Amino acid sequence: MAHIRKYYTSKGDVRYSAEIRIKGSKPYSKTFHRMTDAKLWAQQSTEKTQRQTAGISTTRQYTLTEAIERYRIEYLPTIKRAAVKYVLNWWERELGEVYLSTITPADLIKFRTKLLNQPKLGRCKKTGHATVPLYNADGTPILRKPKTVQNYLDVLSVLYNKAILEWEWVDRNPVQRVKKLKINDERTRFLSDHNHLWPGEEKPRHWDSLPTQLKAEAVKKFPRAYELPRLIDALKSQQSLEKVQNNKPLWAYYLFVVQLGLGLRLSEATHMVWEENDVIEHPVVIVDMKRSVLLLKSTKQDTSPRLKPLCDEVMTVLNILYAERRYDCPLVFHSAVPHKPLRFDRRLQRAVREAGLQDFRWHDLRHTTASYLSMLGAGQREVMEALHHRSMKSSQRYQHLTCDHLRGLMNRLTNTVLEEKESPSRFEHTS
Repeated sequence: MAHIRKYYTSKGDVRYSAEIRIKGSKPYSKTFHRMTDAKLWAQQSTEKTQRQTAGISTTRQYTLTEAIERYRIEYLPTIKRAAVKYVLNWWERELGEVYLSTITPADLIKFRTKLLNQPKLGRCKKTGHATVPLYNADGTPILRKPKTVQNYLDVLSVLYNKAILEWEWVDRNPVQRVKKLKINDERTRFLSDHNHLWPGEEKPRHWDSLPTQLKAEAVKKFPRAYELPRLIDALKSQQSLEKVQNNKPLWAYYLFVVQLGLGLRLSEATHMVWEENDVIEHPVVIVDMKRSVLLLKSTKQDTSPRLKPLCDEVMTVLNILYAERRYDCPLVFHSAVPHKPLRFDRRLQRAVREAGLQDFRWHDLRHTTASYLSMLGAGQREVMEALHHRSMKSSQRYQHLTCDHLRGLMNRLTNTVLEEKESPSRFEHTS
């Protein structure tokens, strides 16, 4: 509260003292020659104190919209993830006119709850319109997963860090004071091999040794058995389809071999190019047939280039594709449209459906590559390099062991300890 006091100096001059009193601190004052100046200073000081009490800085204030606009100009062109643009638009609609310094953790928790409880938006299958709330067949809303909601907060946190460290627009990041959601999105899904132990038998049966009738029976009795050969047969059978017969019918199978043998993601495999040139901007994966290596210039979260060797089966497939290449387009899996890769969505979905695979996503093929490498004796570092991960933790999420593999390991352990009674160490004991 401001108080103005009139007094006279020793020389008889009139002075006006404006005093500001704040609870919990010492009062401060300033002297003026005119009453008008004293009142103006008292008013401005009171407003400044009120802004500080409300958490608003007295310096230049920036809204969230201004921060998002600058982020779009400086950083968004270099980001590959298209979802970041959508997330920024959502935050701009919700909190665009609010100052960065006034957004609190309580506000963010309120909007996080809104994201968790509202149905996610998508494209309507009937009308084709985007941003339509999605619902299940029974009428229940399709909610966002905790990982998706946490991604909204992570994008906002990155924006705040830029505003703090580089732009100096704000002093604190409220997202850091919000506890992260518990996320459990790890999958243990990988394809089973060509062998399966039938009930009551001592030795497993190989898929190729089964007659046609038993193959159909095995698919019904053991839906999680023989998944790899079933998928391979479904991919190879596409060469007899009329719709695919005249449009590279075996390319889906070739894509499967390349991904399985190199541990590539689907987008990396479909965007492979034969050589580096200016026909396609920023090629990610380059095939070097002379040295039998693959050059990965940039992956999902790693921009450091690395080399990967090409195994024999992959080289066989690439030699076939190299003979069918287009000279006006360096893409390995090119489409009829120049400089655009072939879309495999329908072919892969059809193959998975015909193979009868349950709960299988095409990205689980990377889990299959990592799991079989681990069961074949590959070390942690080798699996990490095969899947071009940056950390051991990431590659561990892709490695899974089958029950038969673990049973064999435990049998070897018990036989060594109980029957052979020898040292399990590979080093001999020295006296």
